[in-house]
Amino acid sequence: LPTFSGNTFTGVTQTVVAVSPGTYGSQAWAPIALGGMGPVPYLLQGGVTVNAGATLTIAGGTIVKFQQQAFPYSETGVRLIVNGSLVMQGSTGNEVVFTSSRDDTYGGDSNGDGGLTVPSAGDWGGIRLNGPTAPFHHAVVRYGGLYAPYGLFQSGGAVETWMLRITNGTCNVTDCTFQYCYGSGTALDYGAAS
Repeated sequence: LPTFSGNTFTGVTQTVVAVSPGTYGSQAWAPIALGGMGPVPYLLQGGVTVNAGATLTIAGGTIVKFQQQAFPYSETGVRLIVNGSLVMQGSTGNEVVFTSSRDDTYGGDSNGDGGLTVPSAGDWGGIRLNGPTAPFHHAVVRYGGLYAPYGLFQSGGAVETWMLRITNGTCNVTDCTFQYCYGSGTALDYGAAS
């Protein structure tokens, strides 16, 4: 991660760490304070995938926001897919937060509209864990749960309505809060999940 110090931000309407759509190797996300502001959220601007064999480590107190999806949705949607490992480092009172860019409750006004918009269920797709995972714990997950890729939607296929989906590996989900989901808070496909 880059290091920020001694900077002043004025007249800035959107202060985020932007994460472009794409496929990534190992990453470590941690809270970043800019110019005296509280933790600045990471903003996923489209579908983000972590490669098989790679690890995404997310420190406690990190806020991850997802750009609101536009209709018709793209083929990748706005969601996080982990084909490798996800290591969560949250704790009670220092949770990892996953939410909509419209949610000003965590990380402030990340979409820079001065509170003109409000979050709603289905603003972003979801978190899909396809690889071997450590426990998914001490997280707050809000306003997700709608993934309807354009081609699937146009052909009358089923949309996916979950905020956390575990498809492989072993994963215990503990001490999490799931709020305002478009459909199911979680979907467990197979593997030893509890």
